[in-house]
Amino acid sequence: MDKFFYLLSEGYRSLWRAKLSTFSSITTIGVTLSFVGFGAMATSNLARLANESRSDYTMEVFFTQLTTDSEAQKIMNEIISMDRVREGILITKQEAAEIFQKEFG
Repeated sequence: MDKFFYLLSEGYRSLWRAKLSTFSSITTIGVTLSFVGFGAMATSNLARLANESRSDYTMEVFFTQLTTDSEAQKIMNEIISMDRVREGILITKQEAAEIFQKEFG
């Protein structure tokens, strides 16, 4: 136990003897840890931003008037079966007409 305290006190004295190298080492460690922390924060924020923008992304597909509801449903099923598509909502011609009527009178 005495050796431990002796080594601790000698280490402390050595720090005071070599003030410049001690200060530069502590400063270098502090700056390095700051860069690592800022890098981790930036990475975390960019990942969160990417996930938010990915979840907010929507795509609308419009069919011509010649497309029947069954053809539209078939195409919709193909779109939904794609890997990166989470969900899909098909609005039929009748539903679209009702929405248009509500919106524009």
